[in-house]
This record gives sequence, structure tokens and C-alpha cells, in this order.
Amino acid sequence: STPATLSKLSMTESSLTPDQIEFTNAFNRQRVTLAGFAKCANKEELHKVRDGLYIGLASDLRFPEYDTVAADVIADERVADSVVGGSGYGKMIESARESPGWKDLVDAVEKKAEAVGSDLQGIWMGLENGRLEWLNAVNGAHPIKMLLKEGLDGS
Repeated sequence: STPATLSKLSMTESSLTPDQIEFTNAFNRQRVTLAGFAKCANKEELHKVRDGLYIGLASDLRFPEYDTVAADVIADERVADSVVGGSGYGKMIESARESPGWKDLVDAVEKKAEAVGSDLQGIWMGLENGRLEWLNAVNGAHPIKMLLKEGLDGS
């Protein structure tokens, strides 16, 4: 048995409802997307990761709202063009946000999270605030590092 298999077994044998199991498994499949927050340099990039999480959850949970947004993204030539330039993820998120179905997709994900007792917004805000605090600390320490480096270089 692999750890992933054991994890799935424990999920199905617990007291979770089928909806909770489905949501938890969908959330777990989005870990790679969520890990992207650690590479973000600002709030705008963080929100792209968050929105990618919502898109992934809507896809995994087979929400009809996903189909509407996905069709708009696929039809957006800017997304196809951006893949060649390496900025495909960002353009995909921007295109999804511009879709008339975007608000419905976000609402569907948030309603499902609430229905199964998941604090999805709280989880995200913990990641976002933690990353922004880290970036502020790192950026705040930079002048001190430069001063120390200059002192060392001068001796």
C-alpha cells in the first residue's frame, strides 16, 4: 500500500459524508496548484493561484459552471498565443475571470465548501497572509543585508 492509497482508505472509512469525501479528494488533487503560492511575489500572483484552485476544484467536482468558463477560455485566442510565450497560466486565469460564468463558478465552489464544512476562504487567507508577511519580512531585511555586505566588503 502506498501512502496515497492509505490516505484514500482512511477517507472512505471515516465518518465523512460522500460529499465531504468528494470535496476533500478534489481539494487534495489541487495541492500542486496550491503549492504555487510559495513562488508568488505579490498579491496579484497569489490571486491567480487562488483562482486556479477554484477552477481546479470546479473541474474536479464536475460543476456545470466549469464547462461555461472552460469553453470561454478555450475560445480565447490570447490564451493560445500566450502558451508559446510561456505566460499561459496567467492568461488562462485572466480569461476565466472575464468569462460571464466566472462569478457563478466561484459561487458554486464556495457554496460547496460551505455545505461540506470546509473553511476554504480561511485556508486560503492563511496561505495568502502568511506569504505576504514573509515577502514583507524578506524585503524589509534587504537594506540591512546590503549594509552588512558593504561593511564586510569594506574591511
